[in-house]
Amino acid sequence: MSSRSRRIPQVRWMLVLLVASCGGSEKGDSGVAMDGSPWDARGVDKGESDTSVSPETGEASQSSQDASTGTFDGSNFASTDASDDLPDESVHAVTADAMPTTADAAAAYGSALDSTGIGGSGGTRDLGGTGGVPTAWDAAGGILDGDGIDGIPPSVDAPASSVDRDEIDGASASVGAVGGSGGGTVGTQTGGSSTGGTQTAESATGGIATGGGGGGMATGGSAAGSGGTGGSAGYVPESDFLLHPEHAIPALTALADFRTRARDDASGGFFSFTNVDGSVSADRRKGFVTQTRDAWAFSRAFMVSGDEKYLEHATHALDFLYAHGWDSTREGWYFTADESGNLTPFVPGWDPNTWKWSFVQHYALLGIGANCDATRDAGTCDWLKKGRSFLDTKMWDSTAGRLGYYDQANLDMTNPQNKGFTPTVDALTTNAIQVALLWPTTEYKQRLLDLATIVTNVLAANTDLSTVKLGFPENYSTDWTVDTSRTAADVGHVLKSAWVLARVYLLHPDASYRQAARKLIYDVLDRGGWDESSGVPYTGYDWSTGDTTKQAECWQIEQAITSGLSNWYIADNQTDRDRFLKMADRALQFFDRYVVDHTNGGTYKLNSMSGEPLDYTKGNFYNVEYHSTETFYFTYLYGSLMLRRVPVALFYKMAASTSQQVLPFNPLAIDDASLQIQSVTLDGQTLTTFTGPTREVTLAAGQGGKLRIVFGPAP
Repeated sequence: MSSRSRRIPQVRWMLVLLVASCGGSEKGDSGVAMDGSPWDARGVDKGESDTSVSPETGEASQSSQDASTGTFDGSNFASTDASDDLPDESVHAVTADAMPTTADAAAAYGSALDSTGIGGSGGTRDLGGTGGVPTAWDAAGGILDGDGIDGIPPSVDAPASSVDRDEIDGASASVGAVGGSGGGTVGTQTGGSSTGGTQTAESATGGIATGGGGGGMATGGSAAGSGGTGGSAGYVPESDFLLHPEHAIPALTALADFRTRARDDASGGFFSFTNVDGSVSADRRKGFVTQTRDAWAFSRAFMVSGDEKYLEHATHALDFLYAHGWDSTREGWYFTADESGNLTPFVPGWDPNTWKWSFVQHYALLGIGANCDATRDAGTCDWLKKGRSFLDTKMWDSTAGRLGYYDQANLDMTNPQNKGFTPTVDALTTNAIQVALLWPTTEYKQRLLDLATIVTNVLAANTDLSTVKLGFPENYSTDWTVDTSRTAADVGHVLKSAWVLARVYLLHPDASYRQAARKLIYDVLDRGGWDESSGVPYTGYDWSTGDTTKQAECWQIEQAITSGLSNWYIADNQTDRDRFLKMADRALQFFDRYVVDHTNGGTYKLNSMSGEPLDYTKGNFYNVEYHSTETFYFTYLYGSLMLRRVPVALFYKMAASTSQQVLPFNPLAIDDASLQIQSVTLDGQTLTTFTGPTREVTLAAGQGGKLRIVFGPAP
């Protein structure tokens, strides 16, 4: 990558999605239902000092709540001086005779080969070591993919197969550093100094791209955001998934496979309540939010693996949602059903099927959006547009001075009222970002910015209130007056708010979004929301007292990972970069060590701060594997494209059309210069009808099938 500033010349809207459950659940807003019953007895995402209702008994209770190694190592194509790497799903042993030379790489990359390294303005690659070229090795990151390495002779290719990522046999190589200071507005490369010697894939830790300021999207003809400083390697992560982001792929698919144990082939959909081993529990009810969360997990599992069985599972979940979850009379989504899809209360006395709750209306679109992204299926995408139309015409308050989605209304949408975290931040994570990426219309983009501005000017700003000791109030009246009667909140919601602001900032680099995101993260780290010894956030807190529940919850740990990595990328100083990356790294280590159940499969909902599981239920109306698969999906994308600056391969299934199709693909929110299409195959055959910088693929009339698209930084 050249040392020029990565200014984005035009508006590009890219994808990112968000949250719900791990083996854990996420809390919605609390309040008072339309019938006057207490919302605090809703049983949504416990771990806070709030009243909960057991889904089993209906009884209310309280709960407290490697860098350049000079070889193919899955990180960098360092020994050839190439500025880009080629990823894939597999690892292959290749003989020394088949190794590419610098000349081969030059043929492949042309002008991308220069002495400045990747990014920075003065970082020269060191090709030291004993000779600089290994004599025998394994490609430990699946770089050789069977497709041909863009101009490198086919003799260096190996057929795609299984992965053996952990060894580089007999490789005498350099720890080639890519360095430099200044440079791109986002993500200039650094890696420290170069040393020679033999090295294994597991020990290669350099080559991290430092975050930069700005994001580079031009608005009204001028680029916003400041330039990055770069030049220092800073904090070096230890998590295997940040050293080797491609390891997140099998982690994600294993969790998706675990969830298939709850499939119901008789009545459709997936059972919500499951045991520790993933088997269906005695409670055979089904939540509509869990159906769409399942569809999200399966759609993303397909996108990283190419295995079409996951698309069939996603369709199975969505068909049940469409058939039983939509209110065909008044529009909008229901919440809970029995085994056959007949509406049933969550618990006696609290039934969101009898009114419209923003949590359900937004989350219902989550898996629909992911599947629309993966397939562009017309029927699926029409459901996404229908759900958004309901939200934008029936649940949006357009009154000047109090913009925002309502939190609740009667079934027929009379008496809409209240605002808060859920109808704002969850709107961004479940559908607003995804929809704006798929269809960047003026209306969708404006709604995205409206929501981000609310997060900035209300939620983040209210951390400064004299009555607030930690985080921010989550519940508000219709005119955005703080509801002081409800002071329970979730630490994960503060971090999630920082994540969505970073994502919107990368699409529209308003400095206020970055500053608000930074404020939110430091609020958690410095005001009592973070356990330094365990490296994870606490769960529930009382914003009026600062009291916290010292437990570790799956979905809240995810927010530390995703907000840490995204805000590391956009940070404009080394201190912030170090703290944010350390936060993400430590949380990811805890997640892998304790949250993932390596014995039974799946993920635990709740752990002690020392890692012991506190809840062995793997599924209920909120708990499925959405948050856990989301953790690894974004770890793969962020770890590759942001942290390591190496390409990713994603799969899409496109139906043929009677006319030509020009399809845009935007897998995450990131600056344009850091995301271009490098290569495309259609059903395994090379496809050349794509435009790299604009990320568009053209399919001729009658042409369809499975696309494999390699995205990576611009040369």
